Amino acid sequence: MTALRLILAALIVRNTVSVQVDVKVRVPSRVSGRLGAPVILPCKFNSSFAHYTTVEITVLWRTRKFFEGPVIFHSVNSANNETLIKVNARERYTLVGNPREQDASLQLDWAELEDNDQYFCRVEVSRKLIYTSKHESNPGITLEVTGQPEILNLTQHRVNQTHQILTCTAEGNPRPTITWTNPRGNQTSVTRILDHYRIESWAHNPQVTGNYTCTVTNQLGTTSRSVYYQGNEVMLSFELLLVIICVSTVLLIILLAVGVFIWRAKKDKGSYTVGHPEDDINST
Repeated sequence: MTALRLILAALIVRNTVSVQVDVKVRVPSRVSGRLGAPVILPCKFNSSFAHYTTVEITVLWRTRKFFEGPVIFHSVNSANNETLIKVNARERYTLVGNPREQDASLQLDWAELEDNDQYFCRVEVSRKLIYTSKHESNPGITLEVTGQPEILNLTQHRVNQTHQILTCTAEGNPRPTITWTNPRGNQTSVTRILDHYRIESWAHNPQVTGNYTCTVTNQLGTTSRSVYYQGNEVMLSFELLLVIICVSTVLLIILLAVGVFIWRAKKDKGSYTVGHPEDDINST
């Protein structure tokens, strides 16, 4: 009796081990995509039970970290071959593979630069209350999304009457460079790196009236936009006009004050009467 129990236990352990290693996921190490275009994350798996109509197949994709990263897609293909989507982050993913054909490939419908990351494919094949076999790819897929440069923002900001700043913000992968040009040629600027893909550049205190062009370049292309700037000479003329008005007003006030003073002095002098000599003789 004891020997029979040992044999049964060995068979159970053997079957359990074979089930646990039944599913084997295979993914490429790297996938490339273009900004704004769909990209497919391939995931194939081996399973002796995938074609069985009595089993349930779960496909789960996560990012950033193996086994613990955030889930971006989760679907369940039930025993009656109906697929239930439980998670689809931002509605950006489509299961393009057929799990019944041992394919769990996922399509990212439009790629963004922030999608550059690690992706992990997990497949579970199970029959309720009987067995579950699962495997998750490790390492996962490294997705690299590249994109031509794009100007996100182009503005001008007045600091005071004589100082303005032109700002150009752009992104791309590889991260682009920014060059400013004014009507006379290159414009001196200051550049700051915002992150892996974005860059910002300022053209401080431009002087020449005309179009200032921000040109953004990386290995995939070039783009540019212009902003019209009204030069400092106009602002200086306005300031000069204000100064002239102020000075003229002060001078006018001074002249009026002097005029009033002279007028009053003449008036006082005219009202003062000097006596004649004959008046003095008659009085004696």
